[in-house]
Order: sequence, then C-alpha cells, then structure tokens
Amino acid sequence: HGFVDGAQHMRPRAERLRASSFSTTVAFLQTSPAAHKWPVDAELADELAAAFCEALPSEADAAARMKRGGDAVAQLLHRRKAKREEAESNGAGGGSAAKD
Repeated sequence: HGFVDGAQHMRPRAERLRASSFSTTVAFLQTSPAAHKWPVDAELADELAAAFCEALPSEADAAARMKRGGDAVAQLLHRRKAKREEAESNGAGGGSAAKD
C-alpha cells in the first residue's frame, strides 16, 4: 500500500505518494452503539484495501523517478515488478504479491 509522505508540500505532485516499506494494521475501536451504526464488515475492509492501493505511485511516476536516478520507493517498485515478471515467465503466476 502507499501513503502521502510528510513533506508533501515540498515535493512535486508526482513524488508525493510513497509505497510503504512495512505492513499496516488497522484496528477499529467502537462502542456498541457505534458498531451498530457503522459496522466493520468485509465491504469496509475491501474499500479500505482499495483506498490503500490507490495511494501507490503510478508505474509512470516510478519510471520517471528511476530516470532521475531513482529513490528507495522507485527501486522497490522496480524490484517487485521484476520479481512478478520473473515468476510469471516461470509459470508461477497466481497473482500473489512479491515480498521484499
């Protein structure tokens, strides 16, 4: 998933999003009335997962960073893409995400 870097006001728009280097845990602490009003269900989990994925930099932005010498995020995305392509060419597709 991705996030907005803390210095987003100082970065070009294409460099504001960062791929997270670590997993994220989301916990919901609710009272009983709140849980009734705003249930935490599979639909909400899917919406959150989609929102986290939308925060990833685009492949074009990552490629542009690499042309400028790259950064840790662009290099991470490049390694993941290379691993995914290698797995697919070896017939190990299945859509599982590569771990770094």
